[in-house]
Amino acid sequence: MDCQVPLLDVAIVSELEQLDAGILTHLTSMYFAEAAEQLAVLDGAVKSGEMLIVSQVAHKLKGSSSTLGATRVAQILDELETAATEGDLSDGAALIARLRRGLDDTRTAFCEPASAARGVD
Repeated sequence: MDCQVPLLDVAIVSELEQLDAGILTHLTSMYFAEAAEQLAVLDGAVKSGEMLIVSQVAHKLKGSSSTLGATRVAQILDELETAATEGDLSDGAALIARLRRGLDDTRTAFCEPASAARGVD
């Protein structure tokens, strides 16, 4: 399940930290603002069974998550995108709940000092 997937890709996060002192903070701020908006869209689309919207929004946010190194969130979004593509959102509410927890855990991990072990629960 989720705990088997690392929360963060330490290599990607490390690369981003090395680019510029404030770049990771700026990127994560933008990411979490976008993620909050997209989570609301996904929640509504899952509830109303809008497969195409779920698939498209999950795909977009999955890409942003992967780029930032948010591995677990990207994995959950991949599951949600696949479910929508296959036309079966019967587990959609559970996936949204997992996504919400994953985003919260990821935000917490990014707030930890860089020396902390990232990606380990």
